[in-house]
Amino acid sequence: PYALAAGERAINAQLKRLGLPGQAAAIDGAPGAYRLRYELTGSPLVSVLIPNKDHAEDLQRCLSSLYAKAGYDNFEVLVLANNSTDPATFTYYDTLPDAFPRCRVVRYEGAFNFSAVNNFGAQFAAGEHLLLLNNDIEVLSEGFLRELLSYSQRPDVGAVGAKLYYPDDTIQH
Repeated sequence: PYALAAGERAINAQLKRLGLPGQAAAIDGAPGAYRLRYELTGSPLVSVLIPNKDHAEDLQRCLSSLYAKAGYDNFEVLVLANNSTDPATFTYYDTLPDAFPRCRVVRYEGAFNFSAVNNFGAQFAAGEHLLLLNNDIEVLSEGFLRELLSYSQRPDVGAVGAKLYYPDDTIQH
């Protein structure tokens, strides 16, 4: 146990020497492994961009889990409607601003191209940070948005990603 505590102290001392605001903590059940939690700088707005065509059920699951587990409150959501045809989807879109604070729908016209849809949506985003999120994602980890932001704020980081799983618990990417 003394070696594990010394490891934690060594990592925290290195963070301090490097001027990186954060803290190391031992990971339960993984002796010798540590988790770094970087402190947030300020409270920047994060814009979450979610392309969607129909699939209101998937979008509902995505938004519900996002709002429940973000672990960070200063975010907006832009649902990027891309040629939906199901009338139920349009009815669902109308409910979003009341159901989810800071959520709005922006309509994209044109063939689906993930990059083009997100670049279009980014024009309407007010955030300093962008989170590109698929509509079929269900957030499983508490505090995930805070965690992503703690890395994306670092000057030596250009992009941050998360581990995604298929429903059978195999890794998607």
